Amino acid sequence: MSLSSSSSSFPTNESVQRHLLSFQHAVDDSISASLSRHNRNDSSFRQPRVLYIDPHFYTTIENNNHDAGDAEESSSSSKHEIQITKRTRAAKKHLENSRQYRKWQRDPLREGDCKPMKPWQETSFPSCNKMHEMEIQSQFQVLTNGGYNTVYKFSDMDGSTRIAKILKYARDYTDRNLDRVRRDSLIMERATASDFVLDTYSYCGFSQLIEYGEGGDLNYWIMAVYERLSQKQKLQIATQISQALADVHNLDGNNISSMTHGDLASKQFILVDGKFKLSDFNRGRFLRWDEKTNEPCPYTIGSNDGKFRSPEEYDYIPQTSAIDVWALGSVLVQLVTGEEAWDGYENEVAQSAIVAGKLPPFREKIKYPSDPINQVLVKAIGMCYVYEPKDRPKAGAVVEYLKNEVTRLGFEWNRID
Repeated sequence: MSLSSSSSSFPTNESVQRHLLSFQHAVDDSISASLSRHNRNDSSFRQPRVLYIDPHFYTTIENNNHDAGDAEESSSSSKHEIQITKRTRAAKKHLENSRQYRKWQRDPLREGDCKPMKPWQETSFPSCNKMHEMEIQSQFQVLTNGGYNTVYKFSDMDGSTRIAKILKYARDYTDRNLDRVRRDSLIMERATASDFVLDTYSYCGFSQLIEYGEGGDLNYWIMAVYERLSQKQKLQIATQISQALADVHNLDGNNISSMTHGDLASKQFILVDGKFKLSDFNRGRFLRWDEKTNEPCPYTIGSNDGKFRSPEEYDYIPQTSAIDVWALGSVLVQLVTGEEAWDGYENEVAQSAIVAGKLPPFREKIKYPSDPINQVLVKAIGMCYVYEPKDRPKAGAVVEYLKNEVTRLGFEWNRID
């Protein structure tokens, strides 16, 4: 059919209006369904995803019989206001310079004397074509849910198994969450050279395609099948996870960390082909550089859960990449005892003890304290559990100690037997 065919038709005024109103009603229905599905008291749920509709916005539907000269005269009689419900107006309030709106903005990289430590921190490398190749409905299987993402498993076109991480429905499409995904993807991209960080294959908006770990996470190996781990394997694991942290703390090759993980725990290490690889950087931060003091700018996070974190995190004072080294010590405690640090203690009690300078009572839980490998692990824990952040060794120092001990004992560490 020719583009100029007389049989071509255009929507009438009435049909356009019906479609606009139908669309608005669909948005309202989606909001109502979202509100009913989620508990309003759930702190992870903020508001439904809503369109920003200016209350002064009108649609002008011109009669096809009017020519350009008649447009001004006819517009007043042919304008139709889009109907906006009270529920939509109330939800929209979160977008109007409110405290809630500011809460949903990303953390600034430029603030006062603090500037991005490296130019790449302000970049991203989205590759959306790969995402568009996937048939979500038929290929994706839900694997699990994390704090921010729903995790899917799927088979790629070459038959290999991959993971898709997509922002979970209860999380809003906010600028802050968008930047979380950007950071997560960018750190994995920068750490491509490391054998101990998960590979990334695609990143687009709120979605990522990453490497699949057939062996599960380290938390499973410690909590479910701990008795199957040999002493040799424990030391190999300790060395691998320390190497993973050292790699991401030295992305630029200058031994100055430009990022923090911010949530280092055994569940973040995934077993892939005999190697435990670090993942989930979306709670981390890019560190900035203070141009006056010529050193990294510290930062704070408003809510720190659990009982594996550093004293400065639970005291809510400025933090640096040293927080990850303390958290590494907590993973090593779990590895040497088979139990989490501060197991059996309430979070509030454990957090207060950590701020007061106390260490978890883990030594008495070690079955064979005189075992040479247990002694090595205990010393590595002591390196991590240094109260003052400025005195705490870097991850590179911890892994160098462990690698020297592995060599002394006469076995390899870069692949678990």
